[in-house]
Amino acid sequence: MKKILSISALAAIAAALVSCYPQDEIYKEYVVVGGLTYPAKSLNLKSSPGLNRVVLSWDLPMDPSIRTAKIFWDNYVGSMDVDYAQFPKGHVEISIGDLEERSYTFDVVNYDDKGNKSLAAEITSRPLGSSWLVTHSERKVTSCYMDGDDAVINLSRATDEMIGTKFKVYDLGGNLVESSVILKPEENSVRIPGVKKGKKFFYTSGYYEKNAADTIWNSSWNKSAIGIPYPLPTSSWTGTVTAEQTRSGYGIEKVFDGSLDDSANRWFSSSNTTYRNKFPKILSFDTAVPEGQECYTLVGFDLYQHPTTATYRYMRDVYIYAGMSAFDPDDSDYANTFGEPDAILSVPQTEQVYTSWLKDPVQARYFAIAFKNSRSSYGYIDLWELVPYGFLESETE
Repeated sequence: MKKILSISALAAIAAALVSCYPQDEIYKEYVVVGGLTYPAKSLNLKSSPGLNRVVLSWDLPMDPSIRTAKIFWDNYVGSMDVDYAQFPKGHVEISIGDLEERSYTFDVVNYDDKGNKSLAAEITSRPLGSSWLVTHSERKVTSCYMDGDDAVINLSRATDEMIGTKFKVYDLGGNLVESSVILKPEENSVRIPGVKKGKKFFYTSGYYEKNAADTIWNSSWNKSAIGIPYPLPTSSWTGTVTAEQTRSGYGIEKVFDGSLDDSANRWFSSSNTTYRNKFPKILSFDTAVPEGQECYTLVGFDLYQHPTTATYRYMRDVYIYAGMSAFDPDDSDYANTFGEPDAILSVPQTEQVYTSWLKDPVQARYFAIAFKNSRSSYGYIDLWELVPYGFLESETE
């Protein structure tokens, strides 16, 4: 007759077997005799973001048995070995490059000469890159011109994190070179020597974030919208004036004679009591470019007044027009027929030389200057010299 063991009987047999087997055999393989040894972990772990890299730094371990460390990141997919023998001065600094522009957690683990490892020192950091750069505004070119062989470039104010602006220009030999001149963030104007006139230039700015490892320079260079304008040759240019608006001996041709402060070489409006207070007084110019030849792109003008005495500086509200069609200085409806002015000036009496930049560069054969009024009760206008600035589009690249 077969005997069937009950469940309770089986449980009793199992309990008896367990009681005969040493209890510590269950976890004995996980126990280290004398306990685990943990070397000291890294102290004062810091990070500094750089361009597609992160620089980690910490104190050199005081324990001489700690010989090496290992840095892990990206969920331990990336790693780097550190030999403390390479850092005898008590401070460790490691650069980890080729990183994407996202957050990383870095673990630093120390190892002693017996292979024991420390607890991980952990820090999170994010490298800098193109996404960071797009949050930083670039300067804008407000004006530029040639002064001899020097290029003078004026830009808008720098942003708070900007540390400087670099330039590439064409040298006198026509070679595109990076200038050694760097525009400081607190400055708005830079003078670069040895530049070929009429050429476009390039610029880019650098930025610095607090505690960053690098100054980040934008790798894409901005190109100027125009070639650097220069004083144009005016010896062949001609001008006409509103009827009866020239004092004898002070013809319009004298504003292009190169004499900036000679009282005998200037244009002076009529002193005749019949005409002197009549406005507008319009000067109309022809650059005399031959048919089929490229016209200059006009950018601005220097208007010279009396060199020493402010009360003899009569210009006040002035309009400038430019285009490919001639301007009639006797047009009574000039405000409509000339179109929108390319510059509207309010000339201060304090300035001997007033520089006017057009709203936009204009390729033009002709231009006109309309004086709408005068600071003089006699209606006088006194223009000592006119220096136009421009360039040829064909020479810019």
